[in-house]
Amino acid sequence: MKTVSFTIALSVFTQTLLLAGPVQPLKIKTNPPPATPWRYDFGIGYSFPSQRTDFGDKTSWNGAKLESRENVYGSYGTGATVSARANYFFDPCFGLSAGVQHTFGARQLEDQYSLNTGYLEKSELKSGLTGLSMEAVTRTCCEGDWHGEARFGTTFYPGGNIRYYETRGTNGAVDYDIQSTTRLRPGFGFNAGFGGDYQVSSGFNIGFDIRTQFYSATGKSWEYTRFDDKGNDNLQSMKVADKQFEYLKELNENTNTPGNSGYDNSKPREVLSPRYPFNSVIGTIRTRFTF
Repeated sequence: MKTVSFTIALSVFTQTLLLAGPVQPLKIKTNPPPATPWRYDFGIGYSFPSQRTDFGDKTSWNGAKLESRENVYGSYGTGATVSARANYFFDPCFGLSAGVQHTFGARQLEDQYSLNTGYLEKSELKSGLTGLSMEAVTRTCCEGDWHGEARFGTTFYPGGNIRYYETRGTNGAVDYDIQSTTRLRPGFGFNAGFGGDYQVSSGFNIGFDIRTQFYSATGKSWEYTRFDDKGNDNLQSMKVADKQFEYLKELNENTNTPGNSGYDNSKPREVLSPRYPFNSVIGTIRTRFTF
């Protein structure tokens, strides 16, 4: 009885396969590669501080009486930005991007000291930083003119600078005009962001992105570039060690530091290197061209 039942079931299964035709292989749907994988972006934007640094103090005196004192906060990464990048998409949803960006730091107050007699000491700073980025990009694959993107990666900063401007004088007259520059060492940072774009026409999009920049620079050197005292140029008469610093990670008995037996004021003074946080949030408006 069991043999008869198995024979009938096998016969029914065989006839079903014959009626259904040949078995089709399973097909996995994949996104076709884009017709033009290269896309080029150009953008302008502004870098807003995500971390504030205590630059110094703003104080006001009336004779021997302190009228006010407050901290001065700012950010080395604040300022206008310009950028360009090339994007290569392996498929409509994933690609890689390489770009360059420069930040024109905003001029910011660093320190200020004033007296009721009209005397004023004021120090300001302005930074500049260039970065070369490499990012992974994911893009929405939906149909339509609007698309979103997310990207993350690393940025190499080949160097940068921070310029300082100091003036001293009474009732608007400038007695001292002092300028100096800090040069930054190369370093790496990280960035991540998101954005979107709208296809205006074939091959042309406009869009935006917002990304965070995580980077803390290390000083390489510092020097006076201007030191005018009531119209007199004092820069040439200054000792080298008083107008040029070399920044090091650590000091020892062999470094050119005051107090060491081998200290030579005809050479740059060697001091500990400070750090300068450039952490910021950057908003950018972009145009994209597809060739």
